[in-house]
Amino acid sequence: VANKIIETVEALGITRFMLHTPVGSIPHERTINTIKLLAERVKPIVDKYFENK
Repeated sequence: VANKIIETVEALGITRFMLHTPVGSIPHERTINTIKLLAERVKPIVDKYFENK
């Protein structure tokens, strides 16, 4: 997921990226888990990649 975000940001030349997680269409616990995984595993990789750009 992190690599896909990095590739998309680089390809489009954008400076901001916002994710949307469906709320209501999947169980609450799954939504919370998705947000937690994005924050703990994906965001640090993306942040580190763009740290000096």
